Amino acid sequence: MFRIEKHILTTVLAMVCLGWGALLQAQVSEEDARIVQRGHSQSGVWFVPNEGQFHEEVLAEARVHGGDWWLTARGWKAAMLATGYDALARHESPVGGLTKYVLDVEWEGALTDFETIASHSSDHFLSYYRGNDPSKWAQGVRPSGKLRLQHVWPGIHGSIDGMKGDAAHIKCDWKIDAGADPAQIVSIYRGLETVLQADGTLKHLLGPSVGEGLAVSGAWGHIVEAAPFAYQMNGSVMEEVDCSYRLQSMEDGAQRITYELGDYDASRPLIIDPEIEFASYIGSTADSWGFTAAYDDEGRLIGGSGVRGAGYPTTAGAFDAAFNGGDFDFGISVFSSDGSTLEYSTYLGGSNLDYPHSLVTNSEGDIYAMGTTGSADFPTTAGAFQETFVGGPFIDLGGYSFYQSFSVGSDIILSKIDGNDGSLEASTFLGGTENDGLNLGTQLNYNYGDVCRGEVMVDPQGDVWVATSTRSDDFPMANAFDPGLNGTSDAVIMRLSEDLVELEFSSYFGGNQDDAAYAIQFAQSSTVAYIAGGTRSDDLPTSPDAYQPNLAGDSDGYVFSLNYATETPILDAASYFGTDDYDQSYFVQLDTEDRPHLCGQTVGSSLALVGDVYSDNPNGSTFVVRFTSGLDAVDWVTRVGLPQSGIDISPTAFLVSDCDEMYISGWGGVTNNNNSSNAGQSTTNGMPTTVGAYQIGTDGSDFWLGVLAPDAADLTYGTFFGGTFSNEHVDGGTSRFDKNGTVYQAVCAGCGGWDDFPTTPGAWSGNNPSTNCNLGVFKFNLGSLVADIDIDAPDLICAGEPIQFVNNSIGGNDYVWDFGDLSISDEENPEYIYLTPGEWDVMLIVSDATASGGCLEPDTAFATLFIEEIPQPLIDEVPPVCEGESTNLQAYGTDGLAWQPHPTMDDPSVPNPLVTPLQTTTYTVEDSNACGSGSAEVTVVVEVLVTDITADMTICLGDVVDLEATGGSDVIWSPTVGLGSPTSESTTASPAESTTYTALISSPNDCLAEEEVTINVVQSVPGGQTYPTIFLCEGQGTFLQAGEGVSYLWSPAELVTNPLAQNTFTSPSQNTTFSVQIANVCGVGVDSVSVELIAPSADATGGGWMCRGETMELSASDGVNYSWTPSGLAASPTAQSTQVFPTETTTFTVYVTDQFGCTGSTDITVQVWQPPYVDAGPDRSVDWLDQVRLFGTVDADTLWWTPDDWLSCSDCLTPEVEVQGSQWFVLESISPEGCTARDSVFLDVFYPLYMPSAFTPNNDGVNDVFRVEGVDPRGFRLEIFNRWGEQVFYSEDPTEPWIGNNQQMDSDHFVPDGVYLWRMRYELRDGPRLKTGTVSLLR
Repeated sequence: MFRIEKHILTTVLAMVCLGWGALLQAQVSEEDARIVQRGHSQSGVWFVPNEGQFHEEVLAEARVHGGDWWLTARGWKAAMLATGYDALARHESPVGGLTKYVLDVEWEGALTDFETIASHSSDHFLSYYRGNDPSKWAQGVRPSGKLRLQHVWPGIHGSIDGMKGDAAHIKCDWKIDAGADPAQIVSIYRGLETVLQADGTLKHLLGPSVGEGLAVSGAWGHIVEAAPFAYQMNGSVMEEVDCSYRLQSMEDGAQRITYELGDYDASRPLIIDPEIEFASYIGSTADSWGFTAAYDDEGRLIGGSGVRGAGYPTTAGAFDAAFNGGDFDFGISVFSSDGSTLEYSTYLGGSNLDYPHSLVTNSEGDIYAMGTTGSADFPTTAGAFQETFVGGPFIDLGGYSFYQSFSVGSDIILSKIDGNDGSLEASTFLGGTENDGLNLGTQLNYNYGDVCRGEVMVDPQGDVWVATSTRSDDFPMANAFDPGLNGTSDAVIMRLSEDLVELEFSSYFGGNQDDAAYAIQFAQSSTVAYIAGGTRSDDLPTSPDAYQPNLAGDSDGYVFSLNYATETPILDAASYFGTDDYDQSYFVQLDTEDRPHLCGQTVGSSLALVGDVYSDNPNGSTFVVRFTSGLDAVDWVTRVGLPQSGIDISPTAFLVSDCDEMYISGWGGVTNNNNSSNAGQSTTNGMPTTVGAYQIGTDGSDFWLGVLAPDAADLTYGTFFGGTFSNEHVDGGTSRFDKNGTVYQAVCAGCGGWDDFPTTPGAWSGNNPSTNCNLGVFKFNLGSLVADIDIDAPDLICAGEPIQFVNNSIGGNDYVWDFGDLSISDEENPEYIYLTPGEWDVMLIVSDATASGGCLEPDTAFATLFIEEIPQPLIDEVPPVCEGESTNLQAYGTDGLAWQPHPTMDDPSVPNPLVTPLQTTTYTVEDSNACGSGSAEVTVVVEVLVTDITADMTICLGDVVDLEATGGSDVIWSPTVGLGSPTSESTTASPAESTTYTALISSPNDCLAEEEVTINVVQSVPGGQTYPTIFLCEGQGTFLQAGEGVSYLWSPAELVTNPLAQNTFTSPSQNTTFSVQIANVCGVGVDSVSVELIAPSADATGGGWMCRGETMELSASDGVNYSWTPSGLAASPTAQSTQVFPTETTTFTVYVTDQFGCTGSTDITVQVWQPPYVDAGPDRSVDWLDQVRLFGTVDADTLWWTPDDWLSCSDCLTPEVEVQGSQWFVLESISPEGCTARDSVFLDVFYPLYMPSAFTPNNDGVNDVFRVEGVDPRGFRLEIFNRWGEQVFYSEDPTEPWIGNNQQMDSDHFVPDGVYLWRMRYELRDGPRLKTGTVSLLR
């Protein structure tokens, strides 16, 4: 097995200091003023050893972004500059003094004498002359890029890596040896507030806290330590281990940082490895399109997007936090070098259409943004070269493979954002009366977004150059070599002062057709600028000895050089580059000898490869060519891409590095072929990838990144980058590589609302919150050698087996393998055999001796191999166990260790199973791997104790007996009360009460057993007791119970069931006294008990005659409990007295229970008289004043009707009634016994109806209302209508009159005189009626 230990435990310090840029030198005291050489080094962090020039506590010092870092014998420190130093950086006097923030990190418990080993030495030296003391001077001090720390804690080693490519990162790595305890790694942080973030990172705040959650920071920035990632290698398999920071606050305000780890194998090394590189969304809820990207000296990425509304994230200090209208604003955003923080973000634009094209930074960190605007109110600054918008005619970009239109034409806009405070330092329009800044040439806007190609650059003197296009014949000119527009559109090249106040140079470049300029690059050894672009003109001013003096096809690329040493730059040389078909030059870059390299597109089959170059894709649409500096010849030509006739990718960034390697970034796919008629074949499918590619698959619409070796000898790296669903692309504009080969790329990502753009952990935004596109950015390092070891071997490697080492390194051609056993190899992928088992450290050193002439820093990778032998398991001896006990076995071996199953073993698969043997047992463990198997045995001896003890006994109080417990070597008796010797095998006992004695019997091996004996103590001779008298109901029986004894004899014997039992049953017929003789170990005695019989009684009062429906009270006596039956006819069936309500003659029984529980009963009869029969006849409906007769029936002689009003007689059965109104009549009768009965009848009366024919509502008190008389209210409804059929009155109440008003309009509105129709519904006894009629209203 092996492990990769290229990066072990990594902590990244991303030092983000907002608002004041990079300070290259700290403020020093006056005595330090004699430091004469600080030195200049390559990018990254360089560690300077202490050779006397620093404080004695310091082992090494490093300058980081915004401050200093020191390694000490007890940990490390970082001092970050804050208040006041920003003024010094601007060459101003600070106000209020200078402030530093210091983070002091102590490695708790570390060994202070750990060894520090420097590697990756720099090629520069530093000299220090501090003060007047020569002992503090140091000369020729050589910094290094990495430090190794040996045995910081026992078994734990560190390394510190500053070679991340910028001054904002230091990686602190730990290697934890097998068996070492990672809990030793403890760091105490003092000086800054430390926050454990939700994403697992640590953030140390510089100054007071601002913001919340993941956006929290200090007022002057923060230091970030990335979340750790832990794993172990099991052979060639990586096994992840859970790992996170644990933060504990201490009493003195410090923070204690440790690592929380999940389960892992302590027999193998532990690796903890966080990742740093980043990719991120902008996190805008507004639709934001990716146009352009750049970088600064601190490795930060600046992204430029086209933002289509509110919701783009802005930061404190933004120039403009709000969307300005129109369809697009610029969105300018600065990401920290690790991508975790959005350091600055702002809108920039006006009320019309604004597109960003290109971004660049100068040495001060200021950002220049160049683009096209149609906004007359785009922000400009006072004194700028052109403060006023000129514009031009309407133009719809839909006809140019792009989007939207400029309603009032377009101008170029060039803006400068201050790198310190984010303010708009300068901004100017540039343009004439036609459209400017747009590539509108036929076939020149070949790809989607090409309409926005162009570039802004800063020359070595700090002046600002722009290469773009114009259609204006009055574009501002200054010191031009070509002052006039030549065709429909020309390229235009200009140079402005760094404050954008002065136009120092401006010139057309073109011919009789369309021309466009895309790129500018400056020579390092001379004042020469090279410009590249595309043209359709056949009369460009090429030089006489040009490599290609004439146009070859429909459109060609071109390149020309300008000598700008004089006020009026001179056109040095110019040449076409193309075929008989479509060609364009999008980028120009210079190598270390200032030779121009062009990168562009071609579909021409006649563009042949030149030189010994990469030739796998001779028909690829992306070409790279190197010209001589005079443009009179080419050294070589190569092509990259697909074997097809159309284009595949659209290049967006190009670099020639200081190692003369070439880097290409481009995109292709659906967005291009859907929006451009020229790009129907655009795709990334089939683009070449290499071993070790970051992403080997593509959905066809992704980015492709590639690296060509010097002289284009080979494609050394190729990879895809993109999501699986959305179509990543660029909406025009340029992105950039830095000289280290790191691409800073803007992407239009996630279009359609997708979240599949591949972002990195801890990135500013991992998702796309908009409904369409989001600015995506990625920073991808392609320009470093990366040593990487893999092994083609089984997970377990045996001695003598061949091992194939696989070299997955990137970028190198020269290899040195050190196998750790004094053997080395220079093969790329060697095979090697280890003959001896053990652990071997393998090292691979990769260099670029043949690839780049040693330009790239060599890289080293390490792997540790474990050569296995046949396992021989070991088992710990097990001491004897006692019967019934369990014990753990313990075996040692490999992961293949297993016990032979046994019924007394709980889990044979673990090394330490629990066994419970019933007898002496031998257990076997086996261990195996691919090399063989071995076994071992252990015998567990079980000791069994055979014990005995004296039998239980009964004694009389005062007796002494012998006890004995056998079977062991030692006995302990308990309790000790009443015992002779409590520690002897044999002893005597004389307890005062019944006692159970326990004997704890032990063997020489401490096995234990317990035995028990019980001695029952009888206190005295029995007898002499008279038990309480038993009261017994006659006819019942009871148990007689005697006291404790050995034997018993009851008398009289004939009256008990068993005279010899302790407890016997009897049922005497008369009162009886029983005696019982009781014998025990102390003697014989007699006890007695009397049984007295109880005769129960019951007495009841009440009864007699009652009428049905009445109640009668019954009572009982002589008891404590009562029960009446039938209970359903008694109100209180368990009470002594109760009311009963029978409906017929009934006999009631009462059960009376006395105090002894004896129950007696008695009966009592209630006689019931029945009431007479009465029937008043059926209910009837009659008319008012009718004469009707009632029909009653009774079976008694006495009767009467009530009420007797309107009756002809009240004591007859059939009286006549004169009906006056609805009425109930009741007929009552009484029997001879005085029992009464009654019944009732109801007469329902219906009255006659009266409807007046006229009324006079004149308030004279006579006939003022119209009212219905005599109607029953049941079912009543009255409606009144005028002559037009309109309802004027409605009521369901017969007592409510109509007073002549219009009820539907207003109760105070009265209708005119006239005849009105009424309709009435009412009910009679035979059903409902409906009547109609008229009424005359007269006032």
